[in-house]
Amino acid sequence: MKNLFSWRLRPSEADFAKLWEDATFVFDTNFLLDLYRVSRTTSEDFLLVLERLQNRIWLPYQVANEFLENRESTIRSEASSFQEASKIVKKWKDEQKSFQSLRGQLKQTGRVIASEIESFFGEHDSYLESVDLVEKYLREKIEKIANSHPPIDPNEDYILDKILSLFDGKVGNRYDGTALQKLYREGEERYSRGQPPGFEDAKAKEDERKYGDLTLWKQVLDFAKTESSPVIFITGEKKRDWWTGEKGETISPHLELRYEFYEQVNQPFWMYPTQVFLKMAKKRLVVKINPRSIEETDAIAVEAVNKEAFADKQAYYDKMRQLTDLPQLSAINSALLKAFAQSQLPVINSALLKALDLPQLPVIDSALLKALAQSQLPFPTNVKDLKNQKVSQAITNDANDLKEIEQLAEEIAPKTLRKEKCQLTDEVDNRDKGKTPSGTNEIPHESKQAKPDPKKPPKKRHSGNVKKPDAGNSC
Repeated sequence: MKNLFSWRLRPSEADFAKLWEDATFVFDTNFLLDLYRVSRTTSEDFLLVLERLQNRIWLPYQVANEFLENRESTIRSEASSFQEASKIVKKWKDEQKSFQSLRGQLKQTGRVIASEIESFFGEHDSYLESVDLVEKYLREKIEKIANSHPPIDPNEDYILDKILSLFDGKVGNRYDGTALQKLYREGEERYSRGQPPGFEDAKAKEDERKYGDLTLWKQVLDFAKTESSPVIFITGEKKRDWWTGEKGETISPHLELRYEFYEQVNQPFWMYPTQVFLKMAKKRLVVKINPRSIEETDAIAVEAVNKEAFADKQAYYDKMRQLTDLPQLSAINSALLKAFAQSQLPVINSALLKALDLPQLPVIDSALLKALAQSQLPFPTNVKDLKNQKVSQAITNDANDLKEIEQLAEEIAPKTLRKEKCQLTDEVDNRDKGKTPSGTNEIPHESKQAKPDPKKPPKKRHSGNVKKPDAGNSC
């Protein structure tokens, strides 16, 4: 039974020991680029581990290509980070000088004011002294860190030289155009059903770059099948299309990845985050690793989680802003959407989700809406406004939609919306009889129809006596 479900079970200590003896170690692009984001001591520790494993390391073509494509921009980014930090500290100090400027300006307003406030400023001279001390400490600290991270000359790059040497003859083949087009078609199908890896990139990337992780994964599978080899994959990715666990957690490889690898290769597959890999290498390969290197990679891992969380929020805000430009959403209260975009609060709840699922309003991004609905944050006022807009639109559409509007009204606010639902019934009845709310037989053209006031329900007009509803009637 264990062999049959090995892809579902966490490996035992004996399994891990064997895996480290037999597996091929495959590395992601971010692992290689992180060598430029750490101190020289830490990067040399990583390269030492790669040397120890040099007979069992391999790179997918996708990774090698991305590494060479992004190497120089990563070097420039790291070099400029120290200059940027110094500018931030200087700007902060300049802003604190305004305190002293305020003192001088107030002195010039008059003798009475000057004499009354001078004692206050005198008591706070120590504040400006503290500003100088803080600025001096930060400036010297940044200089010290910069000196310990000397910029790498792209033309004299010891990291690149080592990578080219270690992975010589250990890079996979490139997919041709036909193979890539086939992979992209498969990717569309996989992403539509949330099959990893790469479906998270589909939200943020529009072109073929969204298939980068899938291309990498397919190349790993091809290699493992050809070599009949177990694989340990090292990556700095934290996205949920690679890992099992809550956001930012890397408990174990995504179960679907383990199953797909087992099904196609019939060998074990495991993954390590970069910082865990360094710790495990120290333990299992008996390699001497500087404790500072482990601390530094831990810090990079935390930074990666924070960046991903920020990127997720930005993607959400961008998505909400785009919604205001979609013609399919013209029936929704624009003020509501602007409030979402400007306040940057995912305040859509299950009732709003139901409204967006109505036939009159196609769901543009059901995954986004479901994620927002899970927030369980009530927003009754805006949901009611949205319901009013949906009611107004339903009057100009088919009366069969009334039932769904009624159900929505009952779910959102049965007591407050029941009266409006009854008024909607009267409006639809009048329309079916060929009458407008004004009593004429002319159905106004859509372009001439007055825009309903969402705060003021349409007036009821009855041609005869209205039967009083019984206690069980919803109206």
